[in-house]
Amino acid sequence: MSILAQVPATSRGLSPRYAAVVRVAVMAAVVGLLAGCGHAPAPTDGAVISEGPLPAGVFVASYASGSGDLGGGHGTFLSLFDEQSGKHLRDLVHLDEGSALGLTGSSRATDGSIAYALARRPHYQSGVANGDPAAGSCGGTVYKLNAATGQATSLFTVGRDWTVEDPMVSPDGRSVAYLSQPCTATFDERVVIRDLVTGREGHIWVPTGSASQVAWRSDGAKLVITVRFSQQRSDTYASGYVVVPADADVGR
Repeated sequence: MSILAQVPATSRGLSPRYAAVVRVAVMAAVVGLLAGCGHAPAPTDGAVISEGPLPAGVFVASYASGSGDLGGGHGTFLSLFDEQSGKHLRDLVHLDEGSALGLTGSSRATDGSIAYALARRPHYQSGVANGDPAAGSCGGTVYKLNAATGQATSLFTVGRDWTVEDPMVSPDGRSVAYLSQPCTATFDERVVIRDLVTGREGHIWVPTGSASQVAWRSDGAKLVITVRFSQQRSDTYASGYVVVPADADVGR
């Protein structure tokens, strides 16, 4: 079994003690990369396969290839696991093996709901990872699984010229922060903050770096962002943190 991502339900509050260690360039962000907020159900490929209330005391994770001990068949699954024992409880969402879509991140919100993204990853024309990504080969949709019913609705859709990964719902449920970069880019991820009520966006981009994680502070006032910096002539990355107001709109 291959665990791809894991976000405990108890990991919502982050201390504001982190200091900013990177310089942030200020620039007006362009609104309009995303389109289509609605309440459509998840697609057939990526359909919810187990509705019902989402209990407390669990974490959400994904696994691939349908490990026999979980009895899930082939493909990728978004599932619930017990926090104390790690026991697999039930599968929530299924993607067929070989699907054009991928499960590109999930998280548990303060109200117990689960946000997750189903998206297309860049098509690399050279046939190797990060090699000549094709324009228009990305895009996807962020969904929310209701904590009381386990039913999925779409929150918003990202156009095919941008990626969408790791959606994190704000503590008040009004906004979603996620990672994104142009489909033709590599190592250029920034944080996008989407207001679910107005549809407005704020963008946070760090010069010479690429965002790799984002989380809300427990009061929702700030975001803590992990940033990676490429090391020339090295296979490793240097990392740092930046703390910014949640209503920031800084970047390019």
